[in-house]
Amino acid sequence: MSVLRTCVLIGFFFLACHFGSEGFVLQFNSYCIFDTMEDMEYQLMFVFNKQPLLQYNPRLEKFVALASYGFGIVKYLNNDTAYLQEMKQRVNTTCRKTMSEYWKKTVPRKAQPSVGIDRIVPQTTSFTTALKCHVVGFYPPEVSITWQKNGEMVNQSVYITPVIPNGDWTYQITASLEFTPSMGDKYICLVNHVSLDAPIAIQWKPGINNYETYYSTAATIVFVVGLLVLFLGIIFWKSAYSGFMYIPIYGNTDE
Repeated sequence: MSVLRTCVLIGFFFLACHFGSEGFVLQFNSYCIFDTMEDMEYQLMFVFNKQPLLQYNPRLEKFVALASYGFGIVKYLNNDTAYLQEMKQRVNTTCRKTMSEYWKKTVPRKAQPSVGIDRIVPQTTSFTTALKCHVVGFYPPEVSITWQKNGEMVNQSVYITPVIPNGDWTYQITASLEFTPSMGDKYICLVNHVSLDAPIAIQWKPGINNYETYYSTAATIVFVVGLLVLFLGIIFWKSAYSGFMYIPIYGNTDE
């Protein structure tokens, strides 16, 4: 007996029981549950008007009723030994056969993370500086992030966000460290992931960050260009002024 024949059987059953009603929807959902390729389970569930009706239980190797009006159908299905044997083999013919094609493309997939550090100024704490270690683009989602100060692990004032999916089978996470910087201190964000041959260590030293560097460089360039324009303007003005000379007219100009 196929799943289609089972659906037809259940459909006729509810047509007989609910004849004259506005209508009904009968659905069946089949799915595979597993952690590895060896411990797979195949399950099949029938749903009537969004209410679970009956289900195939692979551990019991038979159908079980999930609603009172499903007992009659379950009794009929469990008497069909050939159909029960077919359902038992679905774990191989459907689950393992299908998942073997996608297993290597999904489960063992690895993506290495990208790591960067930004400095911010906390608004509500007594600390003068906070560092954010951004870890993005990694898969699987399990990742380890630690902060080190001068070679020693820092446990206090460290805040790690939950892992967030990016929507492209990669994840991101942020680890913040609040502190008061002092000269000579070295801070390292250490990231360990299964895709890495060795942990990624990004070091930060007290000083201006990249944004401040770019801003200072741009301001310096604008200042220098302004001075050059000013000097050129003064030279041009001096040249124009020195070229103008008063030429006196000889003789008496009085009438």
